[in-house]
Amino acid sequence: WEYFSMDGSHYLAVANSINGSNNRAIDSEIFRWNGTAFVSMQRLLTFGARCWEWFSVADSSSSS
Repeated sequence: WEYFSMDGSHYLAVANSINGSNNRAIDSEIFRWNGTAFVSMQRLLTFGARCWEWFSVADSSSSS
């Protein structure tokens, strides 16, 4: 699990590495806190995922 927050919202990312059939092509999932519980927000097909790492990218916009 990897917790992160962004723009006032709270998230958990879950890395799934294998399912019950020994298949490594499996969805990992991102959950968002709705004030009561974490609910599924997005599923991503991953292959043997082990962890998530939160990062941010600096704003690269410029004004003329």
